[in-house]
Amino acid sequence: MIKVISFDAHGTLFQESPEFFQKIAHILSLPEGKIDELKDTYSLLLNSMYEQLYYKEKVTNTLIESFWNTFYDAFCRAMNRDWELGSKVRDYTMTVKAWITLSENVVLLKKCREEFDCIVIISSEWDMSLYNILNSLHIYADKVYCSAVVGYAKRSALFWESIFARENIIPKEMIHVGNSEMEDIKIPSILGVTTFNIAEKNLFDKIRNCKEFVVSESII
Repeated sequence: MIKVISFDAHGTLFQESPEFFQKIAHILSLPEGKIDELKDTYSLLLNSMYEQLYYKEKVTNTLIESFWNTFYDAFCRAMNRDWELGSKVRDYTMTVKAWITLSENVVLLKKCREEFDCIVIISSEWDMSLYNILNSLHIYADKVYCSAVVGYAKRSALFWESIFARENIIPKEMIHVGNSEMEDIKIPSILGVTTFNIAEKNLFDKIRNCKEFVVSESII
């Protein structure tokens, strides 16, 4: 029986606003012609630093804070700007103005709330501002689990096993929906979770059919 359905957060329920990088460029006093370079530098550097966290056995709040300070310092220096501007960039990314909802996917989450007893949002975010962003965008769930709280990278089996333990479920009692082939599909699938890519067509019907199949199977 399916007891929990979870949704990825960033890239599935919300994403950067159209003005995200323009605003960062403004904070750094960069000309408009530098926005593409800024975007590439930001993304490549962030992904590179995330890789360092993926292989940590346990991630603490102290390590997370050090991670963000190091990232914004390195980002500003890469753009030939004073490292002190990093705190202003970070402050901006923590505000609701930096993000927009992916409306169709949020509607899907709301429809699933009518079908399942427990809706969970799962995120690889290493920043506690995730909770404020979700609330400000009016994206609600019964629980939110992110790497900053669980203490492991989302692509780690330990991350998922920790959630199974907290929810008192086994993997086959959970459905997860997300956009990352590695973090949202491959890893949880290997562990036994039923997974769906948010880009799939007729996704609500597939999720509901999955639930009905499991229920009918248990009856038989």
